[in-house]
Amino acid sequence: MLGNQSSLGYYDYQAYINNSTNYLFNNALALGSTVVSVADPALKWETTRTSDAAMDMGLFNEKLSFTVEYFNRVSKDIITSLPIPYSVGSFPQTITTNAASLKNTGIELTVNYHGSAGAFNYNISANAYTLKNRVLKLGGTDNPVYGAGSKTAVGREVGELFGYVTEGIFQDANDIAKHATQPQAGGIAPGDLKYRDLNGSGTITDSDRTYLGSTIPKFYYGLNFSASYKNFDLSFFWQGNAGNKVNNGVYAGLMAGQYGNSHADELNFWTPANTHTNVPRPLINDINNGKFSDRFIQSGSYLRLQNAQIGYTIPESTLGRTKTIRSLRFYLSGLNLLTITKYKGYDPDFISDGLFNRGYDYGSFPNPRTIMVGVQLGL
Repeated sequence: MLGNQSSLGYYDYQAYINNSTNYLFNNALALGSTVVSVADPALKWETTRTSDAAMDMGLFNEKLSFTVEYFNRVSKDIITSLPIPYSVGSFPQTITTNAASLKNTGIELTVNYHGSAGAFNYNISANAYTLKNRVLKLGGTDNPVYGAGSKTAVGREVGELFGYVTEGIFQDANDIAKHATQPQAGGIAPGDLKYRDLNGSGTITDSDRTYLGSTIPKFYYGLNFSASYKNFDLSFFWQGNAGNKVNNGVYAGLMAGQYGNSHADELNFWTPANTHTNVPRPLINDINNGKFSDRFIQSGSYLRLQNAQIGYTIPESTLGRTKTIRSLRFYLSGLNLLTITKYKGYDPDFISDGLFNRGYDYGSFPNPRTIMVGVQLGL
């Protein structure tokens, strides 16, 4: 059992006071002070309790080895910010508190094999693990927490995507008449998105939203390979994950169909002559087509060549003639060389913003691709 205070500030338990606030006194402005934020005076460390069961095995004179591990990790009193009503009068409209308890379970597998054939030596290692998340507690009342296109509820995963389900685009007036009523300034028209009436009320409302996917990858994996032949050496590392969804906020902003820049996909918008499309008509002051829905959710699965390197070491017999240089190696290496993914954003491996807004890509800086040429010199 371990404690964690890394997300706890020095004075997060104390409310802030603004000492330069004006107020009316005897029909004149007077200088005063007021509390401008709400704080939890009982704020405390997070606690994580971990249980593991593992097996290590080596075969063929340790040429082949592997580890299988099952982990069960429960984190209690997780420190995070929760939204509070505007009527409280706090700024910001959040409170930092011990708001949640989570459980993570999974299986991790690591395999390693090394061998040789004459002057050729090689080593292959691979690892993979699964992750299952469940929310055990949320605050004192277990009320759901809504984030950026997400909903976190007890008994489900943290930060699950939550929104409307699209059913295509209205093609004509008859299509609109047969469908549930949808709010729109100026009324719904052909070319607008249609949403599924999940509760059967005949009107599309917030209650028609549903869970749209997990933001937590179900499977993580990696492959590391290194080899040498005489004075040459080669190594590379692949890594990735699968099974998660991403709320592509950048793509949603570029598909708004209003003023400003747009994604190239926006060129395929609906017209009476272009009906075989999933892009609605461009509309200023739109309140229908821009609703958060499965339209802006994309797969976050990817496979990446994280790094690769090839090198050549000058033989010691050659260096011995110099009487000065002990070792000399030339190499060419690269980072983030190749990414295989269907994700339309800059990078599927982006920084996730907080506990409840997982999977929301708001335009984080993409990982750069780096090519390096180097010399390792020993004297």
